[in-house]
Amino acid sequence: MTYTELIILEYRDQTELADAKHDGKINMQDLMQIELIILGKEKEITIMDSADRAVTARLV
Repeated sequence: MTYTELIILEYRDQTELADAKHDGKINMQDLMQIELIILGKEKEITIMDSADRAVTARLV
């Protein structure tokens, strides 16, 4: 989360993994997504598959 915060503040270079929402932007929504995943409270997660497609899965 700290590295993503530093990217948002433009202190670090962007990385592909920092865009947790897979929307092409690194912002506070990505931080919220990362935090929810860490806490185990996220209901959906988007991953990139082997064909480089964004796939959203519902977590139970």
